[in-house]
Amino acid sequence: MAERRPPGDILVVDDTPTNLRVLAEVLGGRGHRVRPVLSGEVALRAAAAEVPELVLLDVQMGGIDGYEVCRRLKSDPRTADVPVIFLSARHSVSGKVAAFDVGGVDYITKPFDLDEVVARVEIQLQVRRLQLALAAERAKSDALLDRMVPSQVAEELRQGRRPAGQRYEAVTILVCDIVGFAELTASRGPRAVFELLDRLYSEFDALTAAHGVFKVETVGDAYVAVGGLSDRTDTEIEKNEEIEGIAELALAMVEAARRFEIEGATLAIRIGVHCGDVVGGIVGADLPRFCLFGAAMAMAAKIEATSSPMRIHLSDAAARRLAGGRFEVEARGTMSLPGVGSLETAFLRGLRGLRDREESARSSAEVKG
Repeated sequence: MAERRPPGDILVVDDTPTNLRVLAEVLGGRGHRVRPVLSGEVALRAAAAEVPELVLLDVQMGGIDGYEVCRRLKSDPRTADVPVIFLSARHSVSGKVAAFDVGGVDYITKPFDLDEVVARVEIQLQVRRLQLALAAERAKSDALLDRMVPSQVAEELRQGRRPAGQRYEAVTILVCDIVGFAELTASRGPRAVFELLDRLYSEFDALTAAHGVFKVETVGDAYVAVGGLSDRTDTEIEKNEEIEGIAELALAMVEAARRFEIEGATLAIRIGVHCGDVVGGIVGADLPRFCLFGAAMAMAAKIEATSSPMRIHLSDAAARRLAGGRFEVEARGTMSLPGVGSLETAFLRGLRGLRDREESARSSAEVKG
């Protein structure tokens, strides 16, 4: 028995009722949904109302001919990719060339053999489905690439070019790690640690995406994200928007960590934030990944390492950008950082006024109680 392929939705256009009836019976007998119409005008309305998977189209009809119907289908973004097979009594080469010029994928001459029509229709349906599947996979690959590298780097990779290292000025770097991670890994099995990090970092990933920030990497318990890698123009307003995105992310990460427990105790994280210049690009040929380099990256790591549990430690550069805005910044004083020396730092406490609103809400609840 011949292989039966998945049924398709086929618009059949022919101004000869006998042809329509025969084609509808034969294709319908193969399980396809057939929509027969007698004119090009009706065919265009039918395709606009419900896009078919394939159009079987007569050339010579009253009113607009098949060539014009095909042109209009191809000019409409909704139906531009729908395959069109022409049916015609014209055996001339010029007629066939005209059909392909307007976007046809096949040309069958009348009187047609029904087995041949069925075979060509089902081949084009299969090709169409493979194209759609390929497009869907390409969209998934593009989405994954856009999550792995900045958008301008992703576009160069899609064009087949290897991007050169690029300098990014005044980016905002966030480094987060888990307090007591070494002790945690020693007291728990590797699978338990893996499952914890997977749940925690999955939540961090969602927060990073929600705040428009780029996740650079995770190394062990270190989670690194950066704001300011976009190809926007370098203006003070835009840089402030990007550091505010990092600040909001940091606050959200601390709140997320409070919901995670390890053997009955709340998970504790440390966060450090610093602003500075970096160079970023694709490193390596096998499993290439986007990496950032520069003194600013090392400084962000040191700011994180000298933070306190469940606190967001700001370098002087980061604190100055956030001070006086929507965020409450608390001076920490002068810190001595290895390899850096003395440096004024601060803690990010939260959104300005939010603490007062929370206390007011608690007081109101107590009074009502």
